[in-house]
Amino acid sequence: MPEHIHLFVQLHPTIAVSDFVRDLKTSSHAWLDKAPNFPDFESWGKKYCALTYDVRDKDMIVYYIKNQRKHHGAEPFIEEFRRLLVDNEIVIDEQYFMEE
Repeated sequence: MPEHIHLFVQLHPTIAVSDFVRDLKTSSHAWLDKAPNFPDFESWGKKYCALTYDVRDKDMIVYYIKNQRKHHGAEPFIEEFRRLLVDNEIVIDEQYFMEE
């Protein structure tokens, strides 16, 4: 997807999500700068979203990630993300939400 990437990871409880994302962006940025398959990559965005999951939903989440092009063809990512937050009664603070 041009504006986002999904990762499905399991972190040890001692690893802060912010530290994981920082380290992932730092190391992958260096690799992507040299990778010929990603000539349009300039940098990672400043924002990110981390969601927790129930282990019983693992197969559903993996399926979703594998088929995200299909999902986002029917509903743009930003609309789906906003709906996901609203459906789960998460108050959206617009200053931290994605720019449209």
